[in-house]
Amino acid sequence: MKYFLLIPLLLCSILAKSQEIKMTVSVKVTEAKLADPRVFKTLETAISEFYNLTQFTEDEFEDDERIEANLQIVINEELSTTNFSADFIFQVLRPVYNSNYTTQTLNHIDNSVNFTYQELQPLQNNTDVYTDNLSAMLTFYAYIIIGMDYDSFAPLGGEEHFDKAYTVMNNVPVNNNDASWKPKPNTRSRNTLINNLLHPSMKPFRQGFYEYHRQSLDLMHEDPLKGRAVMASVLETIQSVENNYPNSMPVRIFCDSKSEEIVQVFLPSKSQEKKKIYRVMVDINPAQANDYVPLKI
Repeated sequence: MKYFLLIPLLLCSILAKSQEIKMTVSVKVTEAKLADPRVFKTLETAISEFYNLTQFTEDEFEDDERIEANLQIVINEELSTTNFSADFIFQVLRPVYNSNYTTQTLNHIDNSVNFTYQELQPLQNNTDVYTDNLSAMLTFYAYIIIGMDYDSFAPLGGEEHFDKAYTVMNNVPVNNNDASWKPKPNTRSRNTLINNLLHPSMKPFRQGFYEYHRQSLDLMHEDPLKGRAVMASVLETIQSVENNYPNSMPVRIFCDSKSEEIVQVFLPSKSQEKKKIYRVMVDINPAQANDYVPLKI
């Protein structure tokens, strides 16, 4: 079991080549009415150190290979001096080969997370034993972040990391009051996310996720026409997955992360292709149909 809180910068330097995630963390609170404001600063530091100083896999990462991510925590309610409700907003980025462009692999909000934290409380990384809700949730998302990054570089490359996220969820006690760990159909809960990702019906989506990044975006600099053709095929695959497995959470997250990017990729296309992509994306993501209007023209 590992503990992380206010670890000296020297240690950060020593471990810099071993960690998978490079996370920027910010904690925002509108007004601290009950807790000492210092608690939120130590919370920010503790979570930053948890992600940036933990080695979650046995793989070696050079500093420039680490997964870039941002986490904004918005404290919505102080339930007591040590108990809070907050939104956790994750954004994860992936570099696109031979360019200065980064693409989002994850853009997701975990709403109204209830957790307990007091100043100088250690956060614990342990996939096999539940310690507290905040540590479990942060560990869960570490493996989601790594799994999605690995899926973007190899077909189903994130499987073992998604399995670890599933293990973290299964170790949460049944009497835990965080509903996001529990089965809730048609919700954007953690339970739904990991069960969707590991469901056999989602394998074509995950294969498409790999092709979208490695065989389309990463090769776009060499042959934009081929890159767009691969992306168009991937989007049709995702359309088929959505039709067979409606309202899947990975598809929703994909659309949240990629809608603007898809529009920009296909804007230079001929009118017929743009309109086809418009129809595909509106079918996949009708709630955000307005995002694709530029392709309709």
